Amino acid sequence: AYNFRTSGDLEELQHLEPNLRLLLDFFYSLVDEEVGLLGDCDERIRLESRLSIGKFGKESFPTYANALFCLSLISAAEVFRFLGNDSDAESTLENAAEIARRLRDRNFDPAVRLFRQSTERDSTASNDAHNLFANFTALVGGLMEDEEFEVFFNAFSERSPFERSPEARNPYFHFFFMETMFALGQKEWATAYFQEYWSRRICRNSGSWLTWRGKPSSASLRFQNGNLV
Repeated sequence: AYNFRTSGDLEELQHLEPNLRLLLDFFYSLVDEEVGLLGDCDERIRLESRLSIGKFGKESFPTYANALFCLSLISAAEVFRFLGNDSDAESTLENAAEIARRLRDRNFDPAVRLFRQSTERDSTASNDAHNLFANFTALVGGLMEDEEFEVFFNAFSERSPFERSPEARNPYFHFFFMETMFALGQKEWATAYFQEYWSRRICRNSGSWLTWRGKPSSASLRFQNGNLV
């Protein structure tokens, strides 16, 4: 959908429609029939998630996976509308709404008005139960009500240093984070967050960048006229 909005290439979109339908069928097949949500991909198809390194149990349904699934379904519905397939667009949005409803019922904590990282009874998930990564993906996936945006900002934007769960250190996360925060008018928070992130990526002992997992990389730092380049 994003590519079409910037390129206007309807022929390419029509060419990719069969691939989109196959991709949707694949993810629909991964939805737990009883719970109606995606489980951890490590458990279902032995596939490592590049977006989350938390350890989830077999009965766990991570917020991030289902929130991003909702976002993908909303984008797919937009593609179907571009192609003139309004009925497919409506059914896809209905599926997204149902997943969002089930995820709120299962993972939303009304006491603090934030999403838990995964199901409450799962004790193997790493880090804070209501971490930034889980709640940010819930925000971009359209699972938060308008009045909950302020709760999200207050919970995470005032901390110094900022919350750094393993998922929030992942560079893939920042593609979503920076674009969304700027779109929501939170450029000061986004800029400060990003500056702090990169300041922590310098290994003072080896003179190299740290990988996102915190280990020195082979890429050496270079300075020009006293500035890091």
